[in-house]
Amino acid sequence: MKTLKNIVSFMEEYTDTMEGILVSKDSSLSLMQFLFLDGLSDVTLSAVQFLQQQMTMQDSALVSVFIYYASFMYGVVGISAQSLTFLTYEHVREYEGYAEWFKELGLRLVITDDIMKREGSSIGEARYIGYIRLSGEEERVNLYEILDVCPMRERQAKLIDKEKFEAAIRLYYQKDFYSARNRFSEILKDCPDDEMARWYLFESEKYIGETPENDGFGALRAEAKD
Repeated sequence: MKTLKNIVSFMEEYTDTMEGILVSKDSSLSLMQFLFLDGLSDVTLSAVQFLQQQMTMQDSALVSVFIYYASFMYGVVGISAQSLTFLTYEHVREYEGYAEWFKELGLRLVITDDIMKREGSSIGEARYIGYIRLSGEEERVNLYEILDVCPMRERQAKLIDKEKFEAAIRLYYQKDFYSARNRFSEILKDCPDDEMARWYLFESEKYIGETPENDGFGALRAEAKD
């Protein structure tokens, strides 16, 4: 029941207030995609406000939002007697996979570097969490977690350890896995619910004593939690 209430609230917020278009959803209503043609700044700021409001609701289920830019195609297919509209864009399945994974990690709001550059500090405190590589693309997509939508204790812990967290990621990129593992372990002592730090901790432990040479090293990989 609480999940349904969140869904209704989420849809009302994103379709009425910000004029978003619901373009797809799965049968379980656990994943919904909204298209916004204009006013992205209002969307991002309203997402922060909405998620902060959700935290104050009793028995509120976790809502996770992933905001990014994408080029898309849309139109109508069929004949005059029977036709349907469509909207599609490259990498849709990849973005869906990351959105689901971020929810499993308990990340409430993740944005890409394009959104970050446009919005800047107006959307609150953020920390760099890594990057993804989309299939067939050379450019990497940097990602940021917005901390102002975290529960107060979690937000404070992540803010205190923000520089340590981002430094640990740099050590991970430099393949200093032993030092990175130790840094992420310290972060988890301060914030045991930091599942992003836990993912990096396990990755660092996996590579200790090895030298990964594959092109995909360093990028986040959407995967289900055990």
